[in-house]
Amino acid sequence: KNPSRERCCRSSRLAMGSPREFQDEFQRPELSLSAIKAAIPAECFKKNMRRSVMWMVIDFLVWAAAVLAYASFQTTTSYQSLPLAIQYLTMFAYWSVSGFYMWCLFVVGHDCGHGTFSNSEVVNAICGHLTHGAIMTPFWPWALSHNRHHLHHNHVAKDYSHIWTTQECDWNETMANLDQDFAKRKKELRSDAEASSFSELLVVFLVPPVAWFLYTVVGIFDGNHYLPLPGRLWRTSTTGDKLRCLVSTSVNTFFLIVFYSMCDSFARFCEMYVGSWFGFAFCLYAVTFLQHHGEDTKVYDGSTWTFVRGAFETEDRTYGAPLDMLHHHISDCHLIHHLFFRSVPHYNLRAATDALQAHLNKNKVGHLRKHKRSTWWFLELFHVRRKAWAADLVSTVKQE
Repeated sequence: KNPSRERCCRSSRLAMGSPREFQDEFQRPELSLSAIKAAIPAECFKKNMRRSVMWMVIDFLVWAAAVLAYASFQTTTSYQSLPLAIQYLTMFAYWSVSGFYMWCLFVVGHDCGHGTFSNSEVVNAICGHLTHGAIMTPFWPWALSHNRHHLHHNHVAKDYSHIWTTQECDWNETMANLDQDFAKRKKELRSDAEASSFSELLVVFLVPPVAWFLYTVVGIFDGNHYLPLPGRLWRTSTTGDKLRCLVSTSVNTFFLIVFYSMCDSFARFCEMYVGSWFGFAFCLYAVTFLQHHGEDTKVYDGSTWTFVRGAFETEDRTYGAPLDMLHHHISDCHLIHHLFFRSVPHYNLRAATDALQAHLNKNKVGHLRKHKRSTWWFLELFHVRRKAWAADLVSTVKQE
């Protein structure tokens, strides 16, 4: 292969070394999927239905406790004597906590969709509909599109969920401007909090729930997830897939009716559920987006894409021990999830990731795992999201 004919799209950070070295790095035998799997303890691939159910019950109970605590607190004289502004802050805190635990439930249901909740398809379907039905996510259609995302992660044309915007440029030109460009972006990240207007920060709050609604309901990018209408998702799907879509939507409708009937007005329903759903949608979008976007994200075309190479574009992001544990290590251990999404349950992700890092370090390729501490994750989302809107975030690696 002729390095001078290698082309890529502009990115803030690209793989160091020549294009040929970059291409060959993932051709090493120790980076094959079988070699990586052999380095991970066999226990990490074992599913434990009791443990899965335990986490599902815990997340449901904490969510329910947040609802009951907030509703009970509102009846006290202490709450009623609070200034209106403090009452609104209390409501926002409730939305944040309950929305976060709705997101935690989503992660458990996400295991059901991959088949890692248990070895029983029936149990996976029932628990998947319980967890996803309660948060208005159609289980079977989402599992269908999400598994396609995993099968084609970071493929410029075949990936699901992420529509990659790219711009052609010369490899050598990009490498020449690399250090200057990256330093500039790091400086921009530090100044985002001061330089950004309130309206820009507000947009970051509103984009996640709106984007999730547009993706699942309107069907932008992949197709409607509630009805099997014409779209990419349903183009090659079977009649069985379409019927299962209607079943999942019926379950969502049932939960919606139950939750609405528990409130005495539409305003109360919005306060007790819709606000929490916005919190859930924000967590889902923020975590998912940051897992797949960073300063050096690359996507591949058919000439360079491989399953392992695409998986290693995943960003493992640490938000802090409590958060990482509470949302089941889906963010700080996301690379291993992409490599073995059908075989490693969420409660084994941490041990599997540690084994993966040890294997990479042993073979002197530890740098290939992208791991970043994102304690100030809202600022990180704002920074990375704004760069994506500028349409110059990712690079496409191809061989002409």
